[in-house]
Amino acid sequence: MAINERIRKAAHYLKSQVQELPRHTIVLGTGLKDITNQFSIKYQTKLSKIPHFPRMTVHHMDATLYLATNQGILFWILGGRLHYYEGYTMAEVTFPIRVLAETGTQSFFFTNAAGNVNPSFAAGNLVLIRDHINWSFPSPLIGPNNEKWGPRYPFMSEVYDPKFINMLLEFSEKSGLQLDTGVYLGVTGPQLETPAEYRLFRQLGADMVGMSTIPEVIIAAHMNRQITALSVLSNDAVDTPTEDSTDITAILNHIKSRIDDVAELIKYWLKMDG
Repeated sequence: MAINERIRKAAHYLKSQVQELPRHTIVLGTGLKDITNQFSIKYQTKLSKIPHFPRMTVHHMDATLYLATNQGILFWILGGRLHYYEGYTMAEVTFPIRVLAETGTQSFFFTNAAGNVNPSFAAGNLVLIRDHINWSFPSPLIGPNNEKWGPRYPFMSEVYDPKFINMLLEFSEKSGLQLDTGVYLGVTGPQLETPAEYRLFRQLGADMVGMSTIPEVIIAAHMNRQITALSVLSNDAVDTPTEDSTDITAILNHIKSRIDDVAELIKYWLKMDG
């Protein structure tokens, strides 16, 4: 079955399950699934129940789609994401974004855990992505273009909406919440960076490095959706990463320590765009 038809059927299923469809979607990265506890959940389903959805294989991803509300604003929460390193094609990795856009999502808020490359940042910092470097992901737009979704050559100069970046920075300053902006560099993984790669990425102007988000952002941009993205830094920047600096338990602890702050940013973003 063609990818267009699979997307249509998955979107049709979701439309049949809820009475009202939201304009907003939050995509949760590693360690952030407990954010769902901060919102009122009206509906939830395992992704495996949605027709044609690929199965998540990463154990710390929450393979659930939630329909949530906050202060009267309705939105989807995608509890986890698919990664290219799991063996999926780019069409499969970005399938959930296409489907949720087809259900009516106009604004996406992407979150992720990212390795810190910038020595002026620290583990646990929150960094809004203002730009990205697609280092090793194949484009999810390779192949025939569906003009109903977007143009053959989508514009990428202002993918991350500067209006929302500035408004979130103003909010964080007023509320005393630490928030920076930076450049996210995308690698396929799942292996971590070599010391030489790590130093190169810093020289290229990257502030953080990760294994997700960019393919999803490209698809959302292709469909002319509004995009905001936030990284939670999982470690301190070091010249030579070690097993200790990339220990998954330590990474998850850094991320979980900022769940409340991430939730506050999401709530304000919803209010701004609601």
